Amino acid sequence: MYRPLVFLLLASSSLLSAWGQKEAVAAEPRPLVERYASLLARPKSYSCLKRTGEIVIDGRLDEPDWQRAPHTEPFEDIEGGNKPKPKFATTAQMLWDADYFYVAATLEEPDVVGRLQMRDTIIWKENDFEVFIDPDGDGIDYYEFEVNARNTMMDLMMTHPYRSGGSFIMPWDCSGLRHAVHVEGTLNCFSDTDRGWTVEMAIPVRALRKNFGYTQGLTEGEGHWRVNFSRVQWLRAGGPEENWVWSPTGRIDIHMPERWAYVSFERDLDDCTGGIISPDDNLAWAMFYAQKDYHAAHGRFAATLEQLGLTDADRATLGEGGRIEMEAVSSKFEIRITPTEGRITTLDERGHLQHIEKSKP
Repeated sequence: MYRPLVFLLLASSSLLSAWGQKEAVAAEPRPLVERYASLLARPKSYSCLKRTGEIVIDGRLDEPDWQRAPHTEPFEDIEGGNKPKPKFATTAQMLWDADYFYVAATLEEPDVVGRLQMRDTIIWKENDFEVFIDPDGDGIDYYEFEVNARNTMMDLMMTHPYRSGGSFIMPWDCSGLRHAVHVEGTLNCFSDTDRGWTVEMAIPVRALRKNFGYTQGLTEGEGHWRVNFSRVQWLRAGGPEENWVWSPTGRIDIHMPERWAYVSFERDLDDCTGGIISPDDNLAWAMFYAQKDYHAAHGRFAATLEQLGLTDADRATLGEGGRIEMEAVSSKFEIRITPTEGRITTLDERGHLQHIEKSKP
């Protein structure tokens, strides 16, 4: 007569144990690399060919060098993922020589519009094409160029991304910049259907080298630039605007240099190796994004890895023997990741990422 009671007690105990396990699993925090996965998409890469003939900056892109230069992947929504495909196609191309970084863009558009005419007007308030360049790839200071279909230019320098308290320097003009637009159709005429417009720029390297301590020029097979392109498109009056980009950032913010593409500089197609592949810094950037969110919620940065929400699953991405360290005060932090093999990675509150060779024993 006791056996059913014993069975019932055992069954109840098993159910409680299973429930407790489910509660424990549910309570386990999500790894940071999973929480911020939408911001950790692999940046695009591009092998930029050296020009072999003269480039006339007229917006027509009819030189043989432009015919051989690869097109980028079609632009995507800035948030990436499963966002809707852009309504109109956009691609870009690049070339280089010792003096200039050349950019071309082809924008499909049935009604080409461009009304702003004053230099350094905020061009993105109407349809535009934008170029972002971080020549030394430090993730801090960089350049921005915006142009509309009327070929009105806005160029500026950024001291830091806006998320880190950065500001723009509008009085700066890129000395020696050449740019042109060609419209396949009519400008500001809605009684016909246009094919679109093309943009062509020659950005002088010397103008970029005068600022931010950047001294390196363009050298074949050495180094890389961080570059992104954006197209702002107003599909309807009053917005919101569409943001279509080459290398998605994961959120509606183009000012995330760590998500921009890697551009390497080659002589010809035979030298191309597919561009520079981003090192696996996902954990460092996930911690960075978590710190920014923590600061937004608490008015200060997390002081410990536990406060930040780092999990064992995050630590496991380094492999056995890897170390994750963080120094933080209310307004500053530095993350230091030391893998068992390879370079040390550091990342601070400004978004300045560095790779440091380990000292030899």
